[in-house]
Parts: sequence; C-alpha cells; structure tokens
Amino acid sequence: MKHRNEISKTAALQWQGRLLCVMVALLSISWGVNVNAQVATASINGTVVDATGAVVPGVRITVTQTDTNFTQSTETQSGGQYTLTSLPVGPYRIVAEMNGFGRYEQKGFVLVVGQAATVQISLKVGEQAETVNVSGETPTVDATQPTLQNVVNEEVVSNLPLNGRNPATLMFTAPGVTDAADNIPANNSESTVNSAANGFGTAASAPTTNGIRPGGTYFSLDGASNVDPYTVVGGPFPNPDATQEFSVVTGSYGTQYFSAPGGAVNIVTRSGTNKIHGSIFEYLRNGAVNSRNPISPVPDILKRNQFGGAIGGPILKDRFFYFGSYQGTIIRNARAGRSVVPTQDERNGIFNISGTAFPIQLPFVNPVAAKLFDYIPLPNNGLQLLLHSSR
Repeated sequence: MKHRNEISKTAALQWQGRLLCVMVALLSISWGVNVNAQVATASINGTVVDATGAVVPGVRITVTQTDTNFTQSTETQSGGQYTLTSLPVGPYRIVAEMNGFGRYEQKGFVLVVGQAATVQISLKVGEQAETVNVSGETPTVDATQPTLQNVVNEEVVSNLPLNGRNPATLMFTAPGVTDAADNIPANNSESTVNSAANGFGTAASAPTTNGIRPGGTYFSLDGASNVDPYTVVGGPFPNPDATQEFSVVTGSYGTQYFSAPGGAVNIVTRSGTNKIHGSIFEYLRNGAVNSRNPISPVPDILKRNQFGGAIGGPILKDRFFYFGSYQGTIIRNARAGRSVVPTQDERNGIFNISGTAFPIQLPFVNPVAAKLFDYIPLPNNGLQLLLHSSR
C-alpha cells in the first residue's frame, strides 16, 4: 500500500511539472505575441468631454473595423481618457455612449500600421436615441509618441511603378533610407532589393538607414520577425497583391526595436474581409517589343514573365477569414560572361610562366582529364579568356 502511495505521489508531481512547463510556455507565447502585435497594429486614444469642456468618466467607447466587423470596447477613466490598442489596420468607426448624453459616432477614418491615432470626443446632453454623426479622418500627426515613420499604404503600392513588382523599392521613398548597392562600384553593383525573386515575393532587403550599415534595420511581417538570422538582412517582401501596407521607422522609436540601430520596416499583409475579393495578373517584359535605349550599345535582352493572383473572403462572417496569394516569376535572360579556360599550348603540356615556356609531357595530365578538353572551348579573346552568353 505504501509503495502504491509513493507511485501516486511521484506521478502527481510529474503531471504538475508538465503542467507548469505548459503554462510557462503559453505565457511566453502570449507575451511574445502581445509585444510583436504592437508592431503590426495600431491604437486609438483620446479624451471625452462634455459641452462645457469637463471630462466625462465612465463613457463606453466602442471601435469597429468596418471591413471585418472586428470590435473592441473600453470605458473612459476618471480623467476622461481612453486607450484601445492592438487594432488591426483598416477603416474604422468609433462610438461613444453614456446615459444622459447623446450617442456620438465618427466614421470614415483609416488606421495605418504603427499609428497611435488621437480622437477627441465631445458629448452633448440629450437622449441616447439622439446621435451626433461626425465624418473625417484621424489626425496624421501622432501627439503621443515621437517616433519618426513613413507609411507606404495600399494605394501607393498599387499605383506606383515597381521594377520587378517589388514593393521593397518603396522603402527608399522614406527620408534617410538608401539602397546599400548605391555605394558599391558599378561593375560589382547589384541592388539588394532586385537581385532575385521567388514564388511568394521578392528578394531579401538590406537598406542603409540613417547611415547605419546594412543589417542594422529590423524587419517584421505581420508582427513576426522577418530577419534572416544568418545574414541579418530582411527576408522577402510579399508581392504587391499581398501587401496591405508597411511602415519605415527611422528615428525616436521604442525598445521594441532594441536590436535595430538604424530603423525598422513593419510589413502588414492583406487579409480576408466579409466580401470576396481577388485579382489575377500577368506582367510581361520582353526586349522584342521594346525600343533600344539610345545610350545603350545593345538592345534589351531581358525576358521576364510574372504571373499569379490573390483571393480573400469570409469563412464565417464577422469571425473567420481567408486570404491567399501566389506570384510566379520566369526569367529568360541572355547574360554576357567570361571564363578562364586552358589554351591550346596548355592542352599540349606547354605552360607559359612569365614568358618562359616549360614543356611538360602530356602524360602529366590525367588521361580522363585530357578527354574532357574536347568539351571545353578554346579562348576567343586572347590569353585564357572565353567570352560567352548564357540563358
């Protein structure tokens, strides 16, 4: 009996230990999500006063994202202040209600990523059945924090021309942000945001922010880190049809970007709404239909097809939504190059070092390697250089 009791106590302790580990893990995840969510969301704050300018505590404040009917509520504090955080970006409506005052409603404003909008509310004495409707945009100047940021919204991403359909190039519209490749000699230069493409989006990004070397800029995608842990540069951007907006933070930011001495880029992807929406695209660039650049000695040889689409909508109205996007890129490009290949003398065992010929008998070359010479072209530009083009 005693033995069984000891086994029961041991098993109970093991289960308690496992439960404790699970709780710690969940708390860690919740804390991390809460911190990161602040990067990809927005907030609203303000003060509620009456017609005389006196603050009104206990007012019920409700905000609603009109695309998804996402709702969040709070009450004003003793000083009339209120704050609503972790709000998904998009169009909103705000309502203030309290007994003895008319209902206040403001709509027609849009929250962008990282914004802390200030909405001041003035209530009038009356019945709640009386509604005061206010239409207008929220202030673009954030009076609650000194952060310097530039927001590239959906309209800009959709309408501005993008080389290679890469929204990352719009980072350089923010003051103090430049392409690191601009400081590399022309013969070695390849833009860090146009060097490659993949099915989801475009190449990794390594901008220079406020003179800080590449790698000093933090990237987030929907609140999660989007930094390559090995190269310490930004990961791929979503394609334009999947990008809602992004902000470029360049100064006076908080501790959430403690690892970024230069700045931060916060990307928000599109999401589903209560309405089904989508797009299909095909972009073609082919030198055959382009005129030759008058200052270029050769015609445009790039052949690039970019195709795909996006679709989003409701799974359960006002509750669950879906969104998906795909972009494929096919590049057929003839590129000039040069390679070092063995000369005819070297294939015959004669090596020229500093102008002095050192004949070596052919058996010095492995017979198998000698056979491979039949598949290697001879130099066509003097010395050991072979100029060629490849697709």
